[in-house]
Formats: sequence, structure tokens, C-alpha cells
Amino acid sequence: GSGVVQFLNALLSRNILDQKIGEARYALVCNPEGGVKDDIIAYHQGEDQFLLVVNASNREKILDWMDQNKAGPVDLDDQTENTSLLAVQGPRAEAVVSSIVKQDLSPVKFYTFSSGQFMGEEVVLSRTGYTGEDGFEVFVPNEKVQDLWRELLSTGQEYGILPAGLGARDLLRLEMGYPLYGHELTEDISPLEAGLERFVDLD
Repeated sequence: GSGVVQFLNALLSRNILDQKIGEARYALVCNPEGGVKDDIIAYHQGEDQFLLVVNASNREKILDWMDQNKAGPVDLDDQTENTSLLAVQGPRAEAVVSSIVKQDLSPVKFYTFSSGQFMGEEVVLSRTGYTGEDGFEVFVPNEKVQDLWRELLSTGQEYGILPAGLGARDLLRLEMGYPLYGHELTEDISPLEAGLERFVDLD
């Protein structure tokens, strides 16, 4: 909606007034006491459109919080149940994903995203990996995620691709010093206490 930028600028800890279309931005959603309700990534998809990725366990809490604080001409559309996300991480991620979507992804820089096609469906291709490695996250309609999984393992075979779960990701983010909601971030810990002042624009 036409009020989305003003709405999110009030909701998030980062200033997004200067966020360009095609950019992604890490930010925090805080409670009135300054504690962190969640950390999110905001993708500026179009003039009046943002995609927010929240932690799955906090989805309903954040949806309710957004609904309570909604102001101006803004519509909320929860696509969680229709969408899957697979993260391809590591130094060869670009080659693997480029091969699958059949497009050059080198112009997609860190914390930007693009759109692509997979089996006739539009997918979002973001480069915001939470592992400390380079990587791409592929947002795909649920009905295509099994096909994408098989294609990733098949195409990635020559690059030594291996499936890994969130436990492996957790070790990598610890090495990088990245916070994880429920550990370094909670509703009782402010971004400043967590050492995340660079993601808080006090002005």
C-alpha cells in the first residue's frame, strides 16, 4: 500500500526511507520497552511493496504486532503457508543457483535480491545468507519446493553440495558472531545490549 514505507519506518529499528527497490535490510522489531520482538529482513520489492521475512516461531506474534500498529493505507498479506525457502550457502552457491534458474546472478550483490524462473514459476533470489558464507536463498511456491530440492542436489553434485540443517547453520552463525532470536535476542534484551547498535537508527 501507499503508506507502507512510513508504516515500516515506524515499526522497524532501521531507517528505510532511503532503501532502494531490490535492496534487503536487516532490522529489529522492538517492544515499547526496547526489547526485541524479532529480527527480520525487509525486502523492498516495489514502490508500494515490501516482503518481510521473520523467524517462523515468531510469525503470529509479529503479524499481530503489525496489525495492532498498522497505520495509513497498508495491507498485510501473509504468504507463509504458500512459500518455501531453501538456502544454498558456500563459495559455489552462485554457480549452482545460476545453473538452475539459467541466469547470471553475479549482479546480485550482498543484501540485494532479484527474481527468476524455476519450472515456470517466479522465484525470489536473495543474497543475505546467515551463515557467514556467501550464498543465495530461493523463495519458491510450496508445490515446487521438492522439485527445487532434487534439482539443487543433482546440479550441485559436481560442486560437492551437501544437505545441512539448522544445527549446522547455528554453528556457523556462532563463529560469525551473528545473534539468534531466543538466545542473544529476546523481549528482555535490547538491540543495544546485544551489541547491535549499527542496526538502530536513533534519528
